[in-house]
Amino acid sequence: MLKDNIKTMIENDIERCKEGEKQIKGSYDLYLELCAKYSRLDKTFDDGIKSMGKAATSDGWDYRRELKQIKEILNMYLELDEIPIQYTENVAEGVNVNIKTKKFTNKGNIGKGNSQSTNKETKISTSVKVEKEEKESFWKSLWKKLFHKKEQD
Repeated sequence: MLKDNIKTMIENDIERCKEGEKQIKGSYDLYLELCAKYSRLDKTFDDGIKSMGKAATSDGWDYRRELKQIKEILNMYLELDEIPIQYTENVAEGVNVNIKTKKFTNKGNIGKGNSQSTNKETKISTSVKVEKEEKESFWKSLWKKLFHKKEQD
């Protein structure tokens, strides 16, 4: 659930996007500002924004299409009443991952066998047993097979 001050901020930024869509001048600066702001909340915020080739005009770079996309993302945040942040880490089993956040809501199962633990210390120890195995050389083995003789020491 979004806090009231975050909802107000999103609503204000939607209005800024609507105004920015009306003119080329300033659209690039607004695009950069909004991407910087919302990327602090969701690191993947601008991953889904499709950007077209740009040519500079006398009014600057035209980022009105990108502002339309940002406006729709922000509208979706309001509809969902949350910012759907997904943390995806490719880590090996037994590796600790620390996520710093004020609030973290898990809407799925995490961990092997769908088990979870929080603030639980885990001690991992490994041991490897190595035994040296003496193997016959290829030529000795072949000699024995061909001549059915036992090797004499």
